[in-house]
Amino acid sequence: MAHGKDRDYISRHIHNNVFYGEDMAYKSDIIFITEGITDCITLNQYGYPSISPATVRFRNEDYEKLAKLLNDKTVYICNDNEENNAGLEGAKETAGKLLKRGILAKIILLPEPSLITKILGDKNHE
Repeated sequence: MAHGKDRDYISRHIHNNVFYGEDMAYKSDIIFITEGITDCITLNQYGYPSISPATVRFRNEDYEKLAKLLNDKTVYICNDNEENNAGLEGAKETAGKLLKRGILAKIILLPEPSLITKILGDKNHE
């Protein structure tokens, strides 16, 4: 999101032209793409270079820059795994758009615990 007529509450000094963790991509020949910034921070703390669009998918105008950044790297997309499949659909879209630009990206599908939901916790107590 950026400042605009319909988003005047966002500072005009905020720009979405840098991916979270982008500097990590310059330092490694592998890179993980995560959906959330917290996931990105966690991977980076454990020594796995990662970037994040801070949502399930990159903006269409970001893919050329992303392809240049990821050129000659091994790419893993590791989005959330929810019942609604939003993370998986975003991962597939990102992988497809990267493939069209000559970047092979592998999708990591995290197991979804059967009794745990992403936000609410124990499914037996919803």
